[in-house]
Amino acid sequence: MCGIFAYLNYNVSRERRYILEVLFNGLRRLEYRGYDSSGIAVDADVPSCASTSAVPPYAGAPPLVFRQEGKIENLVRSVYSEVDEKDVNLDAAFNVHAGIAHTRWATHGVPAPRNSHPQSSGAGDEFLVVHNGIITNNEVLKETLIRHGFTFESDTDTEVIPKLAKFVFDKAHDEEGDVTFSQVVMEVMRQLEGAYALIFKSPHYPNELIACKRGSTLILGVNELSGQNSGKPFHDVKALTTNGKPKELFFSSDLFAIVEHTKNYLAIEDDEIVHIKDGSVSILKFDHEKEKPASVQRALSVLEMEVEQIKKGSYDHFMQKEIHEQPHSLTTTMRGRVKDSGVLLGGLKEKEYLKTIRRSRRLVFIGCGTSYNAALAARPFVEELTGIPVTMEVASDLLDRQGPIYREDTAVFVSQSGETADTLLALDYALENGALCVGITNTVGSTLSRRTHCGVHINAGCEIGVASTKAYTSQIVVMVMVALAVGSDQISTQVRRQAIISGLSNLPRPKAHNPKAGHLPSPRRRAFSRLLPLAHDGFQRLSEWPDSNSRPGTALSGLLTALREQPDPDTVLRMLNAVLAWNDFAPGPEVYEEIIRKLGAAGALDLMKVLVAEMRREGHQVKLGVVHSFLDCYARQQLFDDAVDLVLNQLDPLFGIQADTVVYNHLLNVLVEGSEMKLLELVYSEMGARGIKPDVVTFNTLMKALCRAHQVRTAVLMLEEMSSRGVAPDETTFTTLMQGFVEEGSIEAALRVKARMLEMGCSLTKAYTSQIVVMVMVALAVGSDQISTQVRRQAIISGLSNLPSNVSEVLKLDTEMKELASSLIDSESLLVFGRGYNYATALEGALKVKEVALMHSEGMLAGEMKHGPLALVDENLPIIVIATRDACFSKQQSVIQQLLSRKGRLIVMCSKGDASAVCPSGSCRVIEVPEVADCLQPVINIIPLQLLAYHLTVLRGFDVDQPRNLAKSVTTQ
Repeated sequence: MCGIFAYLNYNVSRERRYILEVLFNGLRRLEYRGYDSSGIAVDADVPSCASTSAVPPYAGAPPLVFRQEGKIENLVRSVYSEVDEKDVNLDAAFNVHAGIAHTRWATHGVPAPRNSHPQSSGAGDEFLVVHNGIITNNEVLKETLIRHGFTFESDTDTEVIPKLAKFVFDKAHDEEGDVTFSQVVMEVMRQLEGAYALIFKSPHYPNELIACKRGSTLILGVNELSGQNSGKPFHDVKALTTNGKPKELFFSSDLFAIVEHTKNYLAIEDDEIVHIKDGSVSILKFDHEKEKPASVQRALSVLEMEVEQIKKGSYDHFMQKEIHEQPHSLTTTMRGRVKDSGVLLGGLKEKEYLKTIRRSRRLVFIGCGTSYNAALAARPFVEELTGIPVTMEVASDLLDRQGPIYREDTAVFVSQSGETADTLLALDYALENGALCVGITNTVGSTLSRRTHCGVHINAGCEIGVASTKAYTSQIVVMVMVALAVGSDQISTQVRRQAIISGLSNLPRPKAHNPKAGHLPSPRRRAFSRLLPLAHDGFQRLSEWPDSNSRPGTALSGLLTALREQPDPDTVLRMLNAVLAWNDFAPGPEVYEEIIRKLGAAGALDLMKVLVAEMRREGHQVKLGVVHSFLDCYARQQLFDDAVDLVLNQLDPLFGIQADTVVYNHLLNVLVEGSEMKLLELVYSEMGARGIKPDVVTFNTLMKALCRAHQVRTAVLMLEEMSSRGVAPDETTFTTLMQGFVEEGSIEAALRVKARMLEMGCSLTKAYTSQIVVMVMVALAVGSDQISTQVRRQAIISGLSNLPSNVSEVLKLDTEMKELASSLIDSESLLVFGRGYNYATALEGALKVKEVALMHSEGMLAGEMKHGPLALVDENLPIIVIATRDACFSKQQSVIQQLLSRKGRLIVMCSKGDASAVCPSGSCRVIEVPEVADCLQPVINIIPLQLLAYHLTVLRGFDVDQPRNLAKSVTTQ
C-alpha cells in the first residue's frame, strides 16, 4: 500500500530527463504494492526571487509538482505533456538535485490528482511531503492549522504534514531568525500520531532531503560513483558519504526499487531522522521527551538480490512467472535445510528457541489472507508432529478481541512481506504478553524479521504479483520443516517425521558456499569498550565503536538487538565489561535481563548473581524472566538440587521477589525434562505447604512427568485432584493422557479418556484437530515399537524431496486449466469444497479467483455442505471438489454424489488414476494431480487453482499483477 521513492544525485551531472526517468522507473518497481494515483516533484530551472511577508526568498529553485490519477503511465504522459506546454528544458543539467515520487493507495479521499502525493504546504510549494501510513490525529491538527489561517485542498490525512512544517518554519523564523531542516521535521514528528514513513523536500533547503519513519518501512540506498561499488557492510553510512565523492542516494519503500542502482542499503529504524545534505547522510534518533535528538551510527548492509529477479523475462505476467517458478522456489526453500535424517533450521537455534517451543502450552499461528491460509493448511501436521495444540488467529480479529496470549505460548507470525500492519500490531501485542514470537517471512530485513525473537525465511525469491503464489507453497513447506524440527525429540512420531524428510532427500545437493565480498565475517575482537551495533540483513550485529568516548546510550535499541542475536558467549561477556565501563551510561533492566539470559546460556552462574546484585543496587526490579534464566542455567548443568533450592529458599534474598505459581511451574517443567521425579514430588508438596495454588499448567506438567515415567494410570487420577481444587482440565490435559496411553499401546484406554473429555464438557472447538492427531498416533502405535514409529516422519521427508519434481508435473496442466477457465468465463460465482488437509486449499483457491479474476468465489468445508451451501447448487453454478487420496477421500466421494444428484456442475480434483472412482458416471470434469504424502498434498493441489485464477483473469480482461483495489503489502489497518 503506497510506495515512496526519492533520488538525489550529488557532485555528478544529471539531466532533468534522466532524473525523471529514474523517478518513473522507481515508481514502476513499486507498482506491485498497489496504488490508484501517483505523483512526482523535481526542481525548476531558475531559483525564485519572490518574497512574501511570511518567508524570506527561497534559497533554491521552486519545485515542479505533477500528480495524476490512475496508472503510472498516465503520470508519465501528463508530465511530458505539461513540460512541453511550459517549455521546461528536459536537457537542463543539475550537479546536485533532489526529486521525490509516490504511488498512492487511497485511504482518506478518493483517487484524484488533488489527493495524490506529493502533498503541499500551499502556494509556492514551500514544503512537499510524500507519505506512507495513516496519521490518526489529522483532524485535530487540521482544525488547529485552519485556526491559524491555513486552507486545505485535499481530503487526505497527509496534507496536515507539509502545512504543519510551514507553520513550524514560519514561527521559528519569526522568533529565532533561522531554523534547520531537521529541526522543522523533528517538531513536526512531535505533533504526529499514527504510522508513517515520510520524505520532505523544500526550496528553503535546496538539494536536501529528510526522511523519517514510525511503523512503516523505509530504505536508504547509497551508490558511490567512484568506480568501486561493491558491498561495504562495515562502512558507517555517515563516514562513507562525507567524502565529497560523486554519489547517488535513494529512498524507497522497499528494496525492489533500488536493486538496479545499488547493493548498499540501510533499513531505517523507527523514530530515526535521515538527513541528506551536501551529499552526506546524518542519522538522528528522535525522542519525544528530549529536546535534542541523539546522533546514531549505522552501517550499510549488502543486498542479496539481482535485478533479473524482478523482471518478467519471457512471461506475460508476474503471476504467471511466479506460478511456474514454484519447482525452483521450493527447492530454494529447502536447500541446505533438509538432511537425510532430519531438518536443520538455524533461525530457530536448537539450544535456545526450539527447546522453548517444545515446552509451549500451545502454538498460536497468526496471519492475514494467504499467509493465514498457509498456516491453516499447516495446522494438522504441526499438531501431529509436535504434539502441541495449535490455535489459529486472523491478526485483525485477535487485536479486536484482545484474545488471550500467554507467556507459555509460542506465537508464530506468518507474512510474505514481513510488513503487514495488522500482523505487526499483533506481534506487539504478543510481545507485551510475554510470548515467544517466531516469524516466517519471505523478506530479509523486514520489520517482522527484526522484531521477532527468532524465525525462518522462506527464501521463495521475489514475488511481484499481488496475488501470492510461490510464497504460499513455500510457507507451507517451511511450516512442515518447523514441525519436523520441533517434533524431532518425540519418539512416537519418528516414523512419520522420517517419511517427510525422506521426501526431501532427493533434492540436488547445494554447492559449496563461496563467500562473496560484503558478507559479514565473525565479530572482530578488540577492546571491551569499543563495540558498535551494525545492521546486516535486518539484524543487528556487533563490531566496534569507532571512538572509545562515544556515548552508547544513543544505541540502546541496537545494543539490545545485538545481545539477542549474539550467539557467542565470549562476546557477551565482553559486552558486559563494555556496558559496565560506560560510566555515563546506566543500563536499564532490559539490558541486564538480556545479558543475564546470555550468561545463563554460557553457564556463568557467578557472573549472573553479580549482575543481579548490580541490578538491585541500581534500583531495578528483578522480573520473573531473570529467575527463569537461572533455572534454565541450572538445568543445563544438571544442577537440579540447586534449582530447587533457588525457588524454595533464595528468591527473596537473591532477587527480592516471592515465588508464585508461574515460577513453580517453570521449575516443575525443568525437573520433568531432567527426569527428576523425587524432586518433582518434593516441589509439588512444598507448593501445597506454602499455599501456592496450582493451575492447569501445573497439573499438565505433572501428568507429562507421570506419562513419561509410564505411570499413565496414576496421571489419570490427577483429574480428580484437579476437580477437588477447582481447576478445569484443558485440551493439553486430555491430549497428554491420550498420548500416554497410545505410547504404552492401550488404545481402549485412550478412547475412554476421549469419552471422559466429552463427559466433563471440555470445549471441542480447539481440541478437534488434537483428537485427530491422537487418532493418527493410535494407528501408528499399533506396533508400539520405535522402529515402526519412524515410518511417518520418513515418509514426509521422502515426500519433500520429490516435491519440486511433482510440482513441475502439475504445471503441465497449464493448457487444461486455460480450457477450463474459458468454460467458466461467464460464470458469476464459484464454490470450492475441501476438507481435512485441503480445507485451507479450498479457501486459498477461492481467494485467488476472488483476488485477480474478480469473480465471486467461496472456499467451504465440505462437511458443512448440507448446512446451507447445498441450497445454492444448480446446473449453472460451477463447483470444484478437492478429492485427492487421504483419510477424507471416501467422504468426498459421498459429497460428489450428493452434488451430482442435485445436478451440480462439478469439477473434481483427484489423484492420478482416480477419475473413475470419483466420478463413475463420467458426468463431471476431472483434474488429475500426482499423489504425495497427505500433509504435502495441499502444495500440489493449490497449483491448478492458481493456474485457473490466472487464466480466468486474462480471459476476463483484468489486470493480473495489480488487481483492482488490492495491495501487495498491506501497511495500514
